[in-house]
Amino acid sequence: MLRKKKINNFDFTPKINEEDNFRYDLDTLNRVWNVNLEREILSRNKLFSFVKKVIRKLTRWYVVPMMQDQITFNSYAVRTINNLNKQNEKNETNIR
Repeated sequence: MLRKKKINNFDFTPKINEEDNFRYDLDTLNRVWNVNLEREILSRNKLFSFVKKVIRKLTRWYVVPMMQDQITFNSYAVRTINNLNKQNEKNETNIR
């Protein structure tokens, strides 16, 4: 009797080597570090869309400073990782 192999759709382990995985993650970090404060509100329901816009305006004073702090942290973190990567590549070329 043949059994079908159970497929695990939740296997997130990369199928590439660690160096390529690092480069992929670094490229992703460089693309997404800047959080968009003005995301478009998408809804077919006009009432729901209106309510979301009102809530956004009412909470802006509280949310925006935290988001700006997060963007600042993200930019420093990504810049540091990029600088460490450059330093690592420079050290690797010096070793060889």
